[in-house]
Amino acid sequence: MRPPNLTPTQRETIVCFLLDRSDNGEISGGDISAAVAKYERHRSTISRLWELHKKTRTEENRLGNLASGLIGNCGRKAIDTDELRLQIRKIPLSRRMTIKSLAAALGVSTTVIRRLLKEGAFRRHSSNVKPALTEENRLARVQFALSHTTRKRGGEMVFADMFDVVHIDEKRFNEDTDRKCYYLDANEEEPVRQRQSKRFICKTMFIAAVARPRYDAHRKQAFDGTIGIWAFAEEPKGIIVLRNVESVDREAYKATLIGDIIPAIKAKWPRSGKKRTIYIQQDNAKPHVSVDDPDIMAAGRSGGWDIRMRCQPLNSPDLNVLDLGYFRSIQSLQYQTECRGVEALLDAVNSAFSAMKADTLNKIFMTLQTCMECIIRANGGNNYKTPHRGKDALKKPASYQCRSLALQKSMIKA
Repeated sequence: MRPPNLTPTQRETIVCFLLDRSDNGEISGGDISAAVAKYERHRSTISRLWELHKKTRTEENRLGNLASGLIGNCGRKAIDTDELRLQIRKIPLSRRMTIKSLAAALGVSTTVIRRLLKEGAFRRHSSNVKPALTEENRLARVQFALSHTTRKRGGEMVFADMFDVVHIDEKRFNEDTDRKCYYLDANEEEPVRQRQSKRFICKTMFIAAVARPRYDAHRKQAFDGTIGIWAFAEEPKGIIVLRNVESVDREAYKATLIGDIIPAIKAKWPRSGKKRTIYIQQDNAKPHVSVDDPDIMAAGRSGGWDIRMRCQPLNSPDLNVLDLGYFRSIQSLQYQTECRGVEALLDAVNSAFSAMKADTLNKIFMTLQTCMECIIRANGGNNYKTPHRGKDALKKPASYQCRSLALQKSMIKA
């Protein structure tokens, strides 16, 4: 990096240093080298300064006129940041996807764009495709969010603790990902990862069930909220190796609910919560069962329990804890394990699911509450940023305070 220009004091100091080493006003190459080493300036800078001294010195002014020619407004004209911002807004978004294309559209170099980006003149934004919402979808989203609120005596609106809801959802987990980033030693050999084809990386469908963590007074221990995760895999007769279920249809989904999820809820649920109605929340995918399926209702009511199904609004993945980041966290841990084959993938996913902390799950439930508040404020829309608030400070109260809900409720009733 180029050093800053010499100040007048620094220029005089360098000339005085050379004068002390001069012989009758003449210096040698070694004197120039000594000044370069001491003041860490280029050799040509020291030589030009000495030549300027010799040309301008007089009997009255022994040092000469050492003033720099760079006085006042000098150098390249500064870029008008405000004007550049106006120009950027006029450029179509399709030409603002890379620094190179943006620089070409503005007629400046890529270096200018990178410098202004670092200075905060404009920012980088990642855009994800979101579900298209109809007016019915928006109304259903607001009503669903408002159904999770209660009013305290003081009149303030708070979200329910959500201790009676189990979120379930499916996700395909891949054995491996196409691209991975490693940090290697400077002399370490680069790893080579080979597959027959990217299209043939093994994928397995899993279904997970989670609830909000809390303290279980009956067992005198914390309930971490993880009900379980199950793979849609089978072991055909005569074959030892597991393989994926060819089609995850309604029958496979229903069998998992009755045979795995509902029994796991009854086994792990805190005893104090048995008196409340427990809702299993699912999305509206076609293989899912209806909320009044007789077999599911019978399984949920057996043993004195009251476990029911309910659906979240259409096109609303932001109303499910698993889609708000829990699945992503599991997958990031699963990718840290090298695996090949369905059995290895099952072990990696189960280990990642078990390694998730209850505090992480509780924070995602708080994110769900803040997303519901954003949905209410946006009149059911999904054009909002997922809020990032101080969850460590908010994790003690189970009910998050929601603001400006009274007005929204009156709007919905109207």
